[in-house]
Amino acid sequence: DPLILQIKDLLKEYIQPLVQEDGGDILYHSFDAESGVLWVDMRGSCDGCPSSTGTLKDAVLRLLAHHLPEVQDVKAISA
Repeated sequence: DPLILQIKDLLKEYIQPLVQEDGGDILYHSFDAESGVLWVDMRGSCDGCPSSTGTLKDAVLRLLAHHLPEVQDVKAISA
């Protein structure tokens, strides 16, 4: 799916380097095209960090929605 490839590319190029600077990681998990929800796996220091919710909403969603209007929300899967 071209949309999934675009999501993964944006995560890898723009989001992962920023998150990895803080000792964490963010990985694509799935995308629900009906609801527009992107599910990601927060790893390392991001897993369970209270700031990760803000990071998802502020940085990740803003960037992805700007490039891909199909992405309406970003949520972390529970470990």
